[in-house]
Amino acid sequence: MKEKERVYMKGFPGRAAAIIGRTTRDIFVSKGIIFAMFFLMIPSFISIYSLVDPSEGMKEWWNLFAPFGLFLFLQIMVLIYSLIYGSSMVNEDIENRTMTYLIIRGARKSEVYLFKYIGTVLSLFIMFSVSIITTYILLSAHGSMNTMLVKTDMLLALIGAAYVGIIVYTALFSLMGVVFKRPLMAGLLYAFFWEIIIVNIPFNIRYATMMHYVRSIFCADGTTDSVLELDSIADPLFSVFFLLGISALLLFLGCLSMKAKDIH
Repeated sequence: MKEKERVYMKGFPGRAAAIIGRTTRDIFVSKGIIFAMFFLMIPSFISIYSLVDPSEGMKEWWNLFAPFGLFLFLQIMVLIYSLIYGSSMVNEDIENRTMTYLIIRGARKSEVYLFKYIGTVLSLFIMFSVSIITTYILLSAHGSMNTMLVKTDMLLALIGAAYVGIIVYTALFSLMGVVFKRPLMAGLLYAFFWEIIIVNIPFNIRYATMMHYVRSIFCADGTTDSVLELDSIADPLFSVFFLLGISALLLFLGCLSMKAKDIH
């Protein structure tokens, strides 16, 4: 590590700053960041195409932004990105033996886990904010500036839902990354069977999925009702606190699992 990072490691705030900063930096300078951002910007690319070759009815551009938000951003991308980055959050450090170095320098295993989680979540916040805001601006170009401002509640609702979704799903998949030998496979089975298929089944079993509450945050203000026509949604305030509570529990379990993990 660099000399500056060695100074950071001397105290708790320093360890937090060093590990969070290193995690964020590693994500944004990794080889996969170009592909990750390209895939994440697909809704923006579609929005650009809609400007070049506009179809009938694009004056009501929010009718496209709403399904983008629900089906692409929340039900697919939040799950995929939280799974990929969460499940590999500590595995790479363990395999590269940098985890051992951090522990030797005075950081507890649970601290490393928690700070790497924060760095991962903050990185995903930035990535999703760029894509969501860019998509919103491009689509809103079909209408007036006044309409764009009026519909900002839809934008803020989507960003809020994406943030909460990232928090809870990254906590879940990072826990899987510690517990399972092949967390990516286990995460894929859970994500696509339970969080995507079950949440769209019109029975009460969908209340047992976290995605039901994530998408309820986005759809709560009623601006998307005429477009998405969901059968039911949960109270948005309850959804936020419920998901944050689950996140805290998952993080606690992750820290305990990390503390008990044998690292050489």
